[in-house]
Amino acid sequence: MTNREIFAWHSLLPPEIVRQAFHSYEEMAWTRPVAEQVINLLQAKGYKIVRIDTWLPTTPGPTPLIRDWDDTRAISALDFVKTFDPENKLGESLGLETYFNIDAERA
Repeated sequence: MTNREIFAWHSLLPPEIVRQAFHSYEEMAWTRPVAEQVINLLQAKGYKIVRIDTWLPTTPGPTPLIRDWDDTRAISALDFVKTFDPENKLGESLGLETYFNIDAERA
């Protein structure tokens, strides 16, 4: 799968959701409540969530957290985002909220 296929759904997002994203190169990530909106919107448009990476919004690029989600897990993507509690406290110690980077493809 190419980046073009992975990120084709970005054009489906309302401008206010794009503005709320942490941008890193071609990718975007959102805080928990906005990530939940993105997942719901994508699923309503016929997309399947295939992977979620957790980031801290740092400069010059994101700091990945250790725990991520993919579609082989028993928990749904939405439940993963809703219940995510980082095992390490790096974000908390830096005063940063966890962001969720979502990969989706046509179902």
